[in-house]
Amino acid sequence: MPTDTFFRLPEEKRARILEGAWSEFTAVPYAEASINRIVQTSRIPRGSFYQYFENLDDLIIQSTAYCMAKVEDDFMAKAP
Repeated sequence: MPTDTFFRLPEEKRARILEGAWSEFTAVPYAEASINRIVQTSRIPRGSFYQYFENLDDLIIQSTAYCMAKVEDDFMAKAP
């Protein structure tokens, strides 16, 4: 579970982190996912990653939920 610090971030920054993570998780197998690439893509310091998440498991769960919510929102916006 992400930390309270993560949930207090501005929405734009949380989205940037979660989208950067999703990009990594869809580009390579989970076992090859790199925190270094995620923090570079998300434009956050590596130390911040550990202030927001305990590990990659926390991040993949949160990023999956975020992306699923986006898909649902997009779908509902297009529904008649």
